[in-house]
Amino acid sequence: MKIPNFFREFTKSQSEEEKKQYKKKMKKRGEQYKEEQKDLKLEQRRKEEKLANTEQELKDFRLNLKKSERELQELTKQLDGINETALSKILGIFKIKALESEIKKGKVNFDTFGFEAESAEITIDELKRALDDIQKQLKKSRDGVEKETSEIMIDFFERERKKWEDAPYTPEEIGKNFSEEHLASLSLNDYALLMKRFPSEMVTHVTRQGVRDHVGHMWHNLGQDEYHNSFIELITDGRLKSVMSIRMKDDMSHEAFIKAFHLDRFDDAKEAHEYIDRETNLNNQGTQSSYADALSIHFAAQEVADTYYGAETGNEIFVVYPSLHIDSQYYYRGNLREGGGGYWNDQWVWANEENGMDINAGMVFIPSDAQVDPENGSQYKIDKEGVAKRDVDNLESLTALIESDIIEELFEELCAVENVRSSRRGMYTYESDFDKAKKIIVEKMGISDITMTNILLDYTSVVSLGSLRSRKVNQHLEQRELDAGLDKILRSNQVIFERPDKTVASVEYWENYFDEHPEIKPSKIVYYKGGDPTQALQQWKRDNGLSKKSEPGELQQLEKSDTEKITKGMDRYKSLAHDAIDKYFDSEQQDAA
Repeated sequence: MKIPNFFREFTKSQSEEEKKQYKKKMKKRGEQYKEEQKDLKLEQRRKEEKLANTEQELKDFRLNLKKSERELQELTKQLDGINETALSKILGIFKIKALESEIKKGKVNFDTFGFEAESAEITIDELKRALDDIQKQLKKSRDGVEKETSEIMIDFFERERKKWEDAPYTPEEIGKNFSEEHLASLSLNDYALLMKRFPSEMVTHVTRQGVRDHVGHMWHNLGQDEYHNSFIELITDGRLKSVMSIRMKDDMSHEAFIKAFHLDRFDDAKEAHEYIDRETNLNNQGTQSSYADALSIHFAAQEVADTYYGAETGNEIFVVYPSLHIDSQYYYRGNLREGGGGYWNDQWVWANEENGMDINAGMVFIPSDAQVDPENGSQYKIDKEGVAKRDVDNLESLTALIESDIIEELFEELCAVENVRSSRRGMYTYESDFDKAKKIIVEKMGISDITMTNILLDYTSVVSLGSLRSRKVNQHLEQRELDAGLDKILRSNQVIFERPDKTVASVEYWENYFDEHPEIKPSKIVYYKGGDPTQALQQWKRDNGLSKKSEPGELQQLEKSDTEKITKGMDRYKSLAHDAIDKYFDSEQQDAA
């Protein structure tokens, strides 16, 4: 069991006497183990020596046995070769008797060597079994001491963990334990252990990795339906940075400024200069689209703001930091304790302008069970321009429903089903109500297409379809409104885009990616199931027993900011921006001439 340094330091300062007692127990058990091993290994050596000697004896017996066998064969051959003449019989009778005597002795030797060889083989088998038994006893002794010492360590660790969780702490300890360097050095398990002692509020930053298939508010709709690589860009850099930090990474060259600000969106230089003046006005630094806004990294407290800032529904990747890390290391504006508030749960954190925040000081949450394209990790097909391909078949099927009378009848039938008031199956009051609704759609209405069936099991979608049908029949529906309504229904049910022909689980996609790019793999990854980012964060906290809340006033609930530090560098930025605008529009005028 590897104990992290922060925990080792704690036990050293808090439980030195208890630690000595546990070490004494470990030492005593270690000495017993050494004696057990010593006796067994001595017996093992004795049996190994006897085995070696017996194997040599067996080898000698077998050599003698072969020699005796050859001698018998030679004597028998000589006996058989004596002539049958009268003279040979007279002369050979003595030799025959001698040969017969030798053969008799040879048979005795042969039998003796054979018996001794068999005995040696039996002894060798017994010795090998005995050595196997000793090996088992050695392993049993080793496993026993490992188990006992492990139990001693676990018992000590659990006692100390409880002390750690209940121990008071100082602002200095918070600063030390929640520094960027310390958090980045921890494993995922050590990260969870650290937080057991401290308030477990956390802040999150969701990335735009994949297709941005939803827009949470009308002011943030850039890149909708397009494929984004924000997470890969983040881990390649290794640091989470603000919009301004990303803009300034090239020292705000004219080319970088033009690219970052999309200067072609302004009609003329005057309009662009006015925008920069508003952005850098000291009186506006608490407002949206200000320099301070662009210089800050935006987080949500205690939830994931994927509805407003995320990419693919059900396939969101986000980064998590402890609120104490923010509170002890950075200037910020906002509430780090409470979630909720939707769009207004927007906490501004001012990190170092150039360096940002180390990705490895936080945790990265990645979906494990989303079915994605093995080439790009998206749930959707992407065209050559990096835009998700619309599913024309689903749009045509939904349009056909609007054109038919069936939607009105279906609406009435579904409204008659008791407790069908939710827009998602998982929220139905009773499973039987869901089954009733499905039976109406599939059997009574004859709709078998699984995509359309799922849309019609979404009560909100049925209401929307009914409204669109009613307005169309009464000629109060323009085509653009119909297109927008159908788009919303398809998008909310995640069937607006084509799915890849071949898919893999998202965990497989990312593990393959990290195998190919091990140098940029984050050090703390949590793979989550179910597709709901906020639920995934809360589940991880529950799984690790992180429920401790900060006391009122312990985490700043208004803001901890310093206008001078936050706006440091603004004059330089403003000068570069105005210079870049002048050069850009001068160049545009020259090209036009």
